[in-house]
Amino acid sequence: MQVPLEITGHHVTLNQNDEALIQQKARKLERFYDRLTSCRVVIEGPGNHHRAGAPYTVRIHLGVPGSEITIDRQKESELTASIHAAFDAARRKLQEFARTRRGEGNRDKIEV
Repeated sequence: MQVPLEITGHHVTLNQNDEALIQQKARKLERFYDRLTSCRVVIEGPGNHHRAGAPYTVRIHLGVPGSEITIDRQKESELTASIHAAFDAARRKLQEFARTRRGEGNRDKIEV
């Protein structure tokens, strides 16, 4: 990546394990598309005004040449599961983007 990974938490404090997991998942994304230029991850916690067990929102912004791919997942009430779900979706979207760039897929399927 040309730009270092950015990790931000809103209404949540990310511990070292959470940040290490995000860093590991971001490095793996580069395997699927080596032209990835940036990765920003924003984790939004349920906040103080929400009920207990409310889901976390994980947003991943992937910079690719000429565009940006955004993944927005609100999945689980457990942070680690939310991170895994968001990065799984990011991997699928990035793989499809790469196939489209190589001319193997339908460009209309990707929301960029």
